[in-house]
Amino acid sequence: IPDKANYTNRLFLLEYAAIAPLYLKQNDAAGSRNAYIESAAEAEKAVALAPATEVYRTNLAQAWEKTGDAWLDSHDFEKTEAAYQNSEKGLRAAIELHPADADLYNRLFLLYYDHIAKLRLARKDRKETLVAYEESARDVQRAIDIDPKSPVYRSNLGYAHWGMANMHGEDGHSAQAESSFETSVRLLRESIQMDPKNPSRWNELHNVYRDGWAPLMAKLEKAEDALRLYRQGLDA
Repeated sequence: IPDKANYTNRLFLLEYAAIAPLYLKQNDAAGSRNAYIESAAEAEKAVALAPATEVYRTNLAQAWEKTGDAWLDSHDFEKTEAAYQNSEKGLRAAIELHPADADLYNRLFLLYYDHIAKLRLARKDRKETLVAYEESARDVQRAIDIDPKSPVYRSNLGYAHWGMANMHGEDGHSAQAESSFETSVRLLRESIQMDPKNPSRWNELHNVYRDGWAPLMAKLEKAEDALRLYRQGLDA
């Protein structure tokens, strides 16, 4: 049975990593979407054959995530939602098997931050978009609890708070927005302290000032604060 599961997983990889990208290069959205759907079906079979194998469950989650992205590109929000729910289900099943795996919680963060929040914005559901950012923060906080020395996880938590800050700011909740920006900047500075020679860490901090906090102050007609924050972004 393990050999059969491995064979089925190879079929997943063929559809996911070779056939779907080939269709994408040919600008065949339907073809790539069908390949991702087929990759999910193969991953399901691998999980059924070897349910205790973490990588099969994470592969299944990735397949459904890509399927959801493909449906989102087609503006089929119901199918997108269903696919993302299946992706989350796969990740949470993997966490049940390996609850001390920080990367699994970070994958949940990425699902909520990069995908589910985007879907809810497309549906113009601002309340649920904020909920998605809040859930992404909870998930990556669990990753930090397990691996507190990871600068990536701390940076991701900073981005989650940036997402919340943007939602608060756009909805006119300026005090909540500023509080979330302050938290975001603090977390990004902590990630820099952990990884000071990585230019990406500094660029992330710069981006929060330039693309988030300073524009909010400008929108609130707080010109001096906006200028101060833009300068802090340049110094980052």
